[in-house]
Amino acid sequence: MVMKAKLPLLNEKTGEIVEVIAYVYGQPKARDRGFTKIFHVFAEEVLADPEIMKGAFRLFLYIMTEKLEANRLVFYMTKEEVMEKLGVSKATYYLWLKTLLRKGHIKRIGPNYYAVRPRTAIIGRLADIEPLEDILWR
Repeated sequence: MVMKAKLPLLNEKTGEIVEVIAYVYGQPKARDRGFTKIFHVFAEEVLADPEIMKGAFRLFLYIMTEKLEANRLVFYMTKEEVMEKLGVSKATYYLWLKTLLRKGHIKRIGPNYYAVRPRTAIIGRLADIEPLEDILWR
């Protein structure tokens, strides 16, 4: 099954948001499995923020694809694993992490434990997010 979708994309040279066409391939029975959902409002916010698009979004993509578990907002992450997986320096890791924290896309809740802001990106259904994790952001 192929689905066609129009997506906004930031041209980093001009700052212009352009529209691209994306084709999503998948099995009809698995439409709601094996991918991370990104909420439209969050996508617009991030695409319009040059500071995030310069690199911090790469860390956020790593979090979304490698760290989040189904119906969870809380995740565990160390600088060493990110440096190895993304091939970045400690300074770059901290710059990206501080940017995501300062912009409110993630929140530190303990040593190496973080939470993704609700209604940004999830794996699973929003209705199934554990209530205690949602409370972290109120």
